[in-house]
Amino acid sequence: MKKPFILRFVGTIVLSVFMCTLAAQDGVTTQNEDYYKQFQDLENGELRSFFFFNTPNRYNQNSPYDWLDTVKVYLNSSEKTKDSISIRNYQLIESQIYYDLGNYEKSLAIARPLYDDLSNLDLDSKHIILDILDNNYAKLELYDKQIEIRRVKRELGLTDNVAFYDIYASLGQYRKAMRDYMTEEKKELKDDDYYGLAIYNNTIGNYLRQDKSTPTALSYFKKAEGLIKVFLSDVTNQHSDKEIADGRILNGIIIGNIGKCHVQLGEYEKAIPFLEESREIIRKYNKSKFSSDIIENTLALAECYLKLDDYAKATDYLSDEMNPIKLDNILKRNRIYADYYFKTGDYQNSTVYLKKNIRIRDSIDALASNIKNQQLTSVIEQDLDNSKKTMEQQKAQLEASRKDIKARDDKISLVFVSLIFTLIGFAGLVYAYLKSIKNQRLIAEQKFIIENSLVEKDSLLKEIHHRVKNNLQMVSSLLSLQTK
Repeated sequence: MKKPFILRFVGTIVLSVFMCTLAAQDGVTTQNEDYYKQFQDLENGELRSFFFFNTPNRYNQNSPYDWLDTVKVYLNSSEKTKDSISIRNYQLIESQIYYDLGNYEKSLAIARPLYDDLSNLDLDSKHIILDILDNNYAKLELYDKQIEIRRVKRELGLTDNVAFYDIYASLGQYRKAMRDYMTEEKKELKDDDYYGLAIYNNTIGNYLRQDKSTPTALSYFKKAEGLIKVFLSDVTNQHSDKEIADGRILNGIIIGNIGKCHVQLGEYEKAIPFLEESREIIRKYNKSKFSSDIIENTLALAECYLKLDDYAKATDYLSDEMNPIKLDNILKRNRIYADYYFKTGDYQNSTVYLKKNIRIRDSIDALASNIKNQQLTSVIEQDLDNSKKTMEQQKAQLEASRKDIKARDDKISLVFVSLIFTLIGFAGLVYAYLKSIKNQRLIAEQKFIIENSLVEKDSLLKEIHHRVKNNLQMVSSLLSLQTK
């Protein structure tokens, strides 16, 4: 009994070591790739744009600012030569770099003029610019503009429908977002799409976590973690570098979400390893890009150490060059600072940070509720309009299906009638054939009887002739005797 167990245990260790070695090799390869130099070695803006948008972890050795300086040089050169295609490509790259840096207003300022000239762009460029605008409007909470961009995406065939669940989540409607997300996304997933299923379970878990249903959320995150590990260790399917990089970043995000669940449950010591691992993974595979996940994990770590009375660690994470952009993160950082100063007896600084939060809340409370309601109303109206259009499309499709079914039924009826007549004709032919066979049999029997009768008559005639001949011979003999 023990031997198979030992063999399985050894096999598991060997496989784990093998996977760790592969991961380490992959990490070393990714870190050693000089994407910045490869970008510079390309010949024109079109090739550089394609390389930039299809290269994961492109800031592995050079910061986004280095890339930005280089792109601006290429952009100025293209403007001097009036190369409109290269100008557009470099502007797209520039806009994406500003987005990666978290400067959403600047990114939007560059992207918006390109959107105004959308009809003159090729489909790939349209897709890129619409994605940049969609992401920027989401970060800036301009949901009406975001809905407009998504409608354009649908009209261009870049997406099947306009989804609103992420907007509902941003407006605090987590249950509504979760229901819509489950309705929209679950039907598209396949059982072997481990990456898609990991995203699905992580998203559901995130909505539940934000809705304070922490234990249920944790179960979804654990399931997502298992799925993404299967995806990353799946050697039977070939994955591109971008897919692998996206998978590793998603793995880091999921691990961070597990840590944040433990924080909500008050399990601070259990949360710390998850949050630290998450930060390391995201920084490694999303290097130099602005990430709200890293900020949230860092704030959660600071909160954990503060709750555990490890003030040195807490201040280390609070001073970790964070630049929170989301209002919730700014308020949370100020609240943690206030708690820290209160616990250390510096009530003056604690009051300063509490007042900062009060000023921020006062400045937004007057208009935030009204604006939020207006945005929610606008989203609901657009959602209803989209649902109405979807229903009209479905109704048209059902009507077309009904007509197709009716035409198919008519064809089937025609074929059925034709088949009946064919069967009747075939039955007539069979009946005629059988009757013909019967008649032929009767004729053959009558012929046989007639032939037998003829043979019998012929035999009788021969017998008569023979007897007449014998009689005549006898008469002839008698006459011959009389004559003598």
